[in-house]
Amino acid sequence: LLIVAAVQECDEAVANIFHQNGLYKYSVANIHGVNSNEAAGSFDNWFGSPTKEGINESIMMFCLTEDGAAQKTLAQLKQYNEQKQPDFPVRAAILPVEEFI
Repeated sequence: LLIVAAVQECDEAVANIFHQNGLYKYSVANIHGVNSNEAAGSFDNWFGSPTKEGINESIMMFCLTEDGAAQKTLAQLKQYNEQKQPDFPVRAAILPVEEFI
């Protein structure tokens, strides 16, 4: 399971990276990234600098895919963050799926 969280301004870039890795079927959910704690610890800057309300309009994109495609996508998302240095970095995780139907 590949999960990506990003601000809405990055949705097209993330979709392009998905497509480059053969991920054409995925889900997208609109979410609100909330930063209500100035001392966030290990997830510091997860949604970047918050708006004055502490909320950012974000998306979550996720799909079930083979590990190779997920790893390549993760590498390209890391490269995107390094090259573009967005104020709100794209975050991603690969989670193992024990069973599915």
